[in-house]
Amino acid sequence: AVVDQDGSTTPSGTELTNLVSYGDRTQRDWANVYNWTELRSTINATVLYSGTSIGLPARFDRLVSPVYDFSTGVDSPTQYIELNNPSDRFGKLSTDKYVYLVGDEARGKALVINPALTSGASIVFDIQSTPSSLATLTDTVTCPDRSYMATRIEYYRLFARSDSRFPQAKADSEQMLANRIEKSDVPSGGQNNQIPTWAEKRNFRIGG
Repeated sequence: AVVDQDGSTTPSGTELTNLVSYGDRTQRDWANVYNWTELRSTINATVLYSGTSIGLPARFDRLVSPVYDFSTGVDSPTQYIELNNPSDRFGKLSTDKYVYLVGDEARGKALVINPALTSGASIVFDIQSTPSSLATLTDTVTCPDRSYMATRIEYYRLFARSDSRFPQAKADSEQMLANRIEKSDVPSGGQNNQIPTWAEKRNFRIGG
């Protein structure tokens, strides 16, 4: 309705294919600027055999927590920290506990764990994922801001047509995205929005 000044005609054919493509591109723009909670999930896996690596989901982007092995107890899990660079492993001891990533988008990615996990180990870690692709009209949009999606798609469509209105549509969509980031950084009413004191950080109770 904004681009064509006609809200009664539904796009079809090549025009509809292009709109779906713009929607997929818009959602990827949204995903690439911030570590959104909508794209965060928890991996709970039980190791069925002793090994030094586990496969990761196809949409895996990055780790957002250490890897925890709860086989040592619910209250005392073993923590595996991700190396800053895989080559750092050459300076580690064989008993040091760490993980690093291998692979790529084409071959798939895996998580290498040192030392090797034993069969039956229960590991838990959080990951950031890429959004699912928007290839058809029945695919679900992950981005929660529908106004941003519509305005950004509008920008791509106007830009493809060399319409002079595209710079304003782009600016509007970027402002919407900035507002969404700011909103995500504001604690909710259920969170403790206080800086812990030194005593609280150490679980120390005065007079206890």
